[in-house]
Amino acid sequence: MDNQTVVFTVGNEEYGLPVQYVKEITLLTDVHPLPQAPFYIQGLINLRGQALPVVN
Repeated sequence: MDNQTVVFTVGNEEYGLPVQYVKEITLLTDVHPLPQAPFYIQGLINLRGQALPVVN
């Protein structure tokens, strides 16, 4: 059995997740600021009509 991993970078660190835990990878669209959000919430994106937080 092949072990497939999705590798991504956060800051200067590389991370990997087993592919079975990844539902979707999409291009980043316009991020809308969210007033009074914690510092790690960059804002919201609209993905197929659903508002999703962008964590940085």
